[in-house]
Amino acid sequence: MKKIVLRTYDKLWKMPFKIYSIDNLRLIIPLCPWDVIVFSLSVFLMILISKILFFIKIPFVIKYIIVPWIVTKMAATVKLDGKKPYKYFFDMICFYFIPKEYEKFKAVKRDKLKGFKEEFIIRKNKRFKNPHKDFMENTNCIIGKSKK
Repeated sequence: MKKIVLRTYDKLWKMPFKIYSIDNLRLIIPLCPWDVIVFSLSVFLMILISKILFFIKIPFVIKYIIVPWIVTKMAATVKLDGKKPYKYFFDMICFYFIPKEYEKFKAVKRDKLKGFKEEFIIRKNKRFKNPHKDFMENTNCIIGKSKK
């Protein structure tokens, strides 16, 4: 393992977090903790699937090594909407459960739209050809009641 000289804290935060050894056992390659978590979750998922679908016979190497490795590599490299897949799906689930309307930064529960209960007037103005005529002669008024 080569030594890294850090002159500023800025370089420290940009350095990827890796696991180089477990207790005093040095690993062959450094592991990212997120990759280890995704790999172990996919192995656990494969165990559950094999218990539920016991009649499907898949070789051990494919079931517990190759499929979790592919899932781990996909989770590490594929970007959905510029995010990692697990972050994208977490944000998508959060979006479906949060309220969508806010008023003064507080969630608002809206009832059905309430219509007008009184009479209303709609005026459609026409252009005046003769400005000295009465206003009502040059406008088209419609008086009616709203739907309830």
